[in-house]
Amino acid sequence: MSTMYGRSVVMFQQSKNALAKVSEDDAYLDVACFEAQQAIEFLMKGILLEYGKRGKDYRSNGAKSA
Repeated sequence: MSTMYGRSVVMFQQSKNALAKVSEDDAYLDVACFEAQQAIEFLMKGILLEYGKRGKDYRSNGAKSA
């Protein structure tokens, strides 16, 4: 398991924990959304690192700029 994937699992778990507390305080909804966003970001970074896409411009279609 890559470090990025492991971090995404932890962040997702934190998001679920915060979501469970929303009934106590609405502020936990912001925390849950932030943690979920972080989990997705870490997961995407892990996937890109696994497939060797580090440091490239993913928006590029291969055309060279002048």
